[in-house]
Amino acid sequence: MIPSLYTGVSGIQANGIAMGVIGNNIANVTTPGYKASRALFEDIISRSLTGTSKISQVGRGVLTQSIQMLFSQSSFETTNNPTDLAIDGNGFFVLIDQNGKYYYTRAG
Repeated sequence: MIPSLYTGVSGIQANGIAMGVIGNNIANVTTPGYKASRALFEDIISRSLTGTSKISQVGRGVLTQSIQMLFSQSSFETTNNPTDLAIDGNGFFVLIDQNGKYYYTRAG
């Protein structure tokens, strides 16, 4: 009984993380330079069962493998500011603060 409860709880936890990622994407939809993310999941396989014909594995739930940032190209916006920049394709603007720390952004 306990393993089946763990499987359900792990699914609820993973779904909660995915909902947080989706909420973050929605909250930042109008933020300049924001890149959306998505949650990637993996199975937890921890038990092998031996039957009459073969060995099969039984999953024990799900884990959030990682949160992947999506770097797809978005549309360009025209502004009246001659110092506004945009990146077409891959890459980042490199910014350096007064302490020498580097920051990378796609927001021009």
